[in-house]
Amino acid sequence: LFLPLMLTPQSWYLFSYYNSDALSLFAVVMAAYQVFVSNSMLRRLLRGERPSHYFIWVAMLALLFAMQYWVKLNYIFYPIFLLMLAVSWLLLYRRKPALNRIMPVLMAFILGTGLFLSWEVSRHVVNDFSLSEKATACREKTAHKLYKPSTSLAQTHPNFNLRGKGETLIEMITERNWSERIFFTGLGAYGYLEFLNSSVLYKTQSALILLLFIYAIFVVFIKGNGLSRMSVLAMLAAMLGITFAAILNNWDQDYQPQGRYLMVYLPLFGSMLLMNEKRINLTLVSGLGWVLFSLALYSFIAIGLVEIPKL
Repeated sequence: LFLPLMLTPQSWYLFSYYNSDALSLFAVVMAAYQVFVSNSMLRRLLRGERPSHYFIWVAMLALLFAMQYWVKLNYIFYPIFLLMLAVSWLLLYRRKPALNRIMPVLMAFILGTGLFLSWEVSRHVVNDFSLSEKATACREKTAHKLYKPSTSLAQTHPNFNLRGKGETLIEMITERNWSERIFFTGLGAYGYLEFLNSSVLYKTQSALILLLFIYAIFVVFIKGNGLSRMSVLAMLAAMLGITFAAILNNWDQDYQPQGRYLMVYLPLFGSMLLMNEKRINLTLVSGLGWVLFSLALYSFIAIGLVEIPKL
């Protein structure tokens, strides 16, 4: 589950500055742990275990459920992945979970949803139910002219609303080199993207990750059962979904081909690996993982820590 987090320093760099990607990645990885690790609180409750600290488990799961509502929109593809797996399981095995076993999870879900709704209502109450309008007014007052809502489209930042400015989707992808930019910056980009790895390092990382990815998919399809194959298809569907969403957002809103927007790839791939760990060659996967971790560590230290100016 955690192996993909070792493959790119960008997943570590997220936690070094103020952003919502770090919270989202943490929340989704914790959710993945509860779903796919056999001795997690969630799995043990679903098996019918009721320890003395049972209510503490429910409270912790409630908090985790609440955190899922706070993740960035691009991370919604992980719950979609879980939903596809759940539907596949029901269709393949046609077994309904016992109500008494899922009751604690339902309770945690209701409590977590209530916590989120309480927070959401309170923030709107204190802002007189005009939070959006106040945010727009604040942006109008404090932002540079290039970013003000009142600025005409032609005078906004060159990367704003490429679609509205007449640039086609194909032009954005090809002429602006969108795919290379977003995937390479997902393998290590620091500062305001001005501190980058060498192209040789990016290409080496990309080739090894692609090799690992293709190997895992191929082995699971050959050796796996119906649910295993569905885990691969669900993972690929979620990855394609977030990629397509990122393309549209960059074209229609703000052109920012940053790999951090695709970090949900990591828990998706990790979940699929964990589901099928008995079918893959762990020695091979671990070996490739250590090589990629070494490259990632070099990038993080030699570029991220050394080259970024110190205060």
